[in-house]
Amino acid sequence: MNNLEYELIKKLLKERHLEHLDCAYLKKISYEFALNVLDMEEWKEEKLQLLSTPTIWNENTNEIKEVLSLPYWEEEKFKYLLTPSIWNKKSSEIKEILSLPYWEEEKFKPLLTSSVWPLNAQHITEVIELFKSLNIEDYLNSAVLYKSLKQIKALVLYCYDNRISLIVKGKLNPIFSYSPKALKKAYGIDLKLLVKEYEMVL
Repeated sequence: MNNLEYELIKKLLKERHLEHLDCAYLKKISYEFALNVLDMEEWKEEKLQLLSTPTIWNENTNEIKEVLSLPYWEEEKFKYLLTPSIWNKKSSEIKEILSLPYWEEEKFKPLLTSSVWPLNAQHITEVIELFKSLNIEDYLNSAVLYKSLKQIKALVLYCYDNRISLIVKGKLNPIFSYSPKALKKAYGIDLKLLVKEYEMVL
């Protein structure tokens, strides 16, 4: 794309009072593409206007339409997941996550936040199934999902070996929710080394 097209796109955004969509990625798209995206009928719905963020330039118009037309958004438990972070996922990946059977169970609904979008259906399934096998699925929280399965298993084994309860005062032991940096600072646990230590049994 040449500089002229880039300037035309910026002018277009200014004319439509959409300067918030300006970003470095504009240099990689054509004026025609930008115009097609901005002229989509879907943006006429007020609730969908909030999804108009710079990340939309990563998608083509067909994919945007596919995501916005998914029937899941009409369900009460899913409608709050319709946030700009959905553009980090393809429509097929969104379907895989939202069609997981766990969302029919009340105890797993707290996991249904926009924080699921950086994840994939397989990882969510593996973590939930692990917690179910330990009979502690009622205590699972979304922060745990950000850890790899190996990290979670290593922390479980660490607790077992050191006679530390997985559940503390009616809640999941906070070591499962802490970031690696916070974990090392608060408990002196180096998660990377811990995974390596239990590598043979993970």
